[in-house]
Amino acid sequence: QQSKEVDVSQIEQVANKILSRLKNDEDEKLKRREIFIFLLANTDLPWKEEIIANENVSSFSNICGKLLTPAQFIGLVDKLVLWEYMYCCCATISRDVASILLENAFNFLDQKKQETEVEIAPWIVWTGLARASLPFQKLSTAILTKYLGRCLQKATPGKERMNNLLSVLSVANAFLSGSLEVDPYFAHLFEQGDEAIAFDGNPEIRSSLIVALKAMLFDMDFDQWIQLCEIPSADVMVYNGISKIWQEDDVPSNVQFMAAHLIYKVKSLLQGQASEPLTVDLLPVMDQFAKEYNKVLELDLESIELPQLLEVLEQQKDSLEQWKIEAYLGKLMTFMPGCLEVANCVSVMSVYAEHLHNNFEDIFVHIVQVENRQEMHDELFFTIAQHTAVESLSDIATKITNGEIRTLTVSADQFDSRFVEAMNRSGGEGGVGKMLREFFVLAILNGDRTIERLVEVAMQNAGQLDNVCQILKSVWAMGSKQISDLDIPNKYDTGCPKTLLGSLLAKCILEKVDKELENSIKLFNNLKDENNTLSQQVYSACLPQILKLFDDSQVGSICTLLEVILSCLCVTSVVDTFTQECTTYSINIGCYMLNHSYYKPSHDNMRLNLIKWISAVSKNDSSLIKARVLPDLMSYFSTANCKTLLDKVHGDMAGITTQESGSKVMPMIKETEMKSQITACLVFITKEEFVVLFNVLKEMYPCEEEGETDILKCVEMLSDSCHKLFVNHNLDEERQRRIVSGYASVYTGEVPGAETETLIKLYSILIKDIFVLKDILKTPPTDDSEMLTAPLWISCQAVVAELLQQQLPSLDTVKLLLIHLAITPKCSFKEAVIMVITNYLDKSQK
Repeated sequence: QQSKEVDVSQIEQVANKILSRLKNDEDEKLKRREIFIFLLANTDLPWKEEIIANENVSSFSNICGKLLTPAQFIGLVDKLVLWEYMYCCCATISRDVASILLENAFNFLDQKKQETEVEIAPWIVWTGLARASLPFQKLSTAILTKYLGRCLQKATPGKERMNNLLSVLSVANAFLSGSLEVDPYFAHLFEQGDEAIAFDGNPEIRSSLIVALKAMLFDMDFDQWIQLCEIPSADVMVYNGISKIWQEDDVPSNVQFMAAHLIYKVKSLLQGQASEPLTVDLLPVMDQFAKEYNKVLELDLESIELPQLLEVLEQQKDSLEQWKIEAYLGKLMTFMPGCLEVANCVSVMSVYAEHLHNNFEDIFVHIVQVENRQEMHDELFFTIAQHTAVESLSDIATKITNGEIRTLTVSADQFDSRFVEAMNRSGGEGGVGKMLREFFVLAILNGDRTIERLVEVAMQNAGQLDNVCQILKSVWAMGSKQISDLDIPNKYDTGCPKTLLGSLLAKCILEKVDKELENSIKLFNNLKDENNTLSQQVYSACLPQILKLFDDSQVGSICTLLEVILSCLCVTSVVDTFTQECTTYSINIGCYMLNHSYYKPSHDNMRLNLIKWISAVSKNDSSLIKARVLPDLMSYFSTANCKTLLDKVHGDMAGITTQESGSKVMPMIKETEMKSQITACLVFITKEEFVVLFNVLKEMYPCEEEGETDILKCVEMLSDSCHKLFVNHNLDEERQRRIVSGYASVYTGEVPGAETETLIKLYSILIKDIFVLKDILKTPPTDDSEMLTAPLWISCQAVVAELLQQQLPSLDTVKLLLIHLAITPKCSFKEAVIMVITNYLDKSQK
């Protein structure tokens, strides 16, 4: 069977019948593409493996008994208007097949008679053919020679000449760019992965195209160019899929815009060859017509005046497309600042506020400069600000803080009202962005006042602390504003300037009390890691205050301030910024306070933090401390010369306090000296150090069983030392209470999980302690809770509770507990212990 026997007319008839049933252009376009692919796959072409191995095509390729010849195929492409798909596929199929198709198309078009009425103008099909042939040098030379000859015919009518100009510009642009875009659909169909097909341009073709362009442009007069405005682009775009003249997303309204843009692109590609003979006189001519297309050009903004512009924006506000709104508002900005004096203009800007956020800074600067600023100007500022990005507002606020631009002043009442509203809404709907936007607006109005009010809110309302912290971190530039102040004495100089936020926090910490002080410290701790300057300023402010408090013996306030100081020193490298005088002064007053508090039990609570402070500022350099502290206190700072039990306790406590690994070497103490050394420890150690002392004793007195400690011996040694100390020495009541309280705390860690026998012995020791110490106080207590033995009774209750929790202690054991109580004086603590035992006995009998 021969291909020439195929009935082409029948195929055409069937295809037209299929297409006639379709109801819309999109469906028709898809169906034409399907028909094209089917016909292509059933044309006698040297496909090699392209069709057979291609799953997308192989199912319907070569299924016809009679295959089309390439010439028949091209004839059907023309009859069924399939040129768009014909040219698109040539960039994705093999060069051999594409060359055959293009050559047959060329022959067909060259021999085709000019019809009086045709659906597609010949110049459109020729343009597509010329573009598609560019990657095939030999073939394209023949095609473009014929193509350019057609375009340059002198007898061509005016409109057709303009079409030919567009065509040549399009082909020249494609040739000079050196690549053709690949149609995504055909790329996928024929498994072509490239987005564009590159080619090397034939110099002869390049010369021919430039000569043709010169002839066309030199022949064009002003009237012809103006007439292009009257030709709608739709006339070209209807078959743009074939000609590919317009490749941009936005389509111009008329052909003049198209031509100007194409000339602009060709001129850009020729710019590097401006000195060549062919282009030297062409480029100046192209300059007269070249203009890159932007759809904004359609609006003729260059000639529009402010009244006309406002009229368009007002009357068409519900129908304007987004791009037109942006274009008109861009033009409106060119009338600044004078247009702000026009009430109608300010009103229009308010209506379009959401579209003006990118121009907010310019508008703001001009509003500030308006001489007779009115309420409408302020409202315009607030309205646009609500649509402006937080980053932009932050930039403006920072520039105001740095003095680069002026601020917009409002009354104190207006500011405070807006601040309260913003604070009430913080943390609500709208998220963090909306919350921060409102506070940046406030910072633009008055940055100092914004920071002051935020600190005030956090100080007074703990529930707002997290929100305030987040806001302050965002408006940090305003808080970091340097404020003028007297020179800081060198001994208080921590190496940073005084800033607004740092000054406010320091003032609150030093002046506020109770909850407001607590909130102020929390705010500081939440912010200090953002920047070292806060810690530096707060530390500097604390130095003169803490010494004054110490001289007034305000222990509670000193302890609070010490916590703040240590918090300042937790920030990385803060100490390194101190002047030498500040470091020395800090060590001096720290050592002074430690020395004078050592013998005062009422000052015990500050001792450990004083040690931390001195260690941090001196960077644990004992040589800076040795000459400044009492000899007995040096063991807190130096690992050398550990001679006494007190040295060991101090050293171990310092290791815990400063979180240093390891402990001091155990001093060699004779058994006969141990009791006197324990007594010395009881006088000078703090309540917290009693546990450390007890742990040292446990190290020194292990049980005979390996790995065990003789706890009872250690407790008895402490107990005996307490008895002798109280009986033989006239201690003040404050020191007595510290010793009893510290001693009682030892039981806390030993009672849980102890064996029954151990618990009974600990109970016996406690009862003996209570009996011995019951009359030590010179002034009888007015309440049982004020008894010297109250801490011992509490430990006694813990021992009894642990004992009774164990499985079924014997009745004799329980009776023994009651018998021991007989020697103690009557008090509420004793009654509580008896009640616990009685309740246990009642339950046991049941």
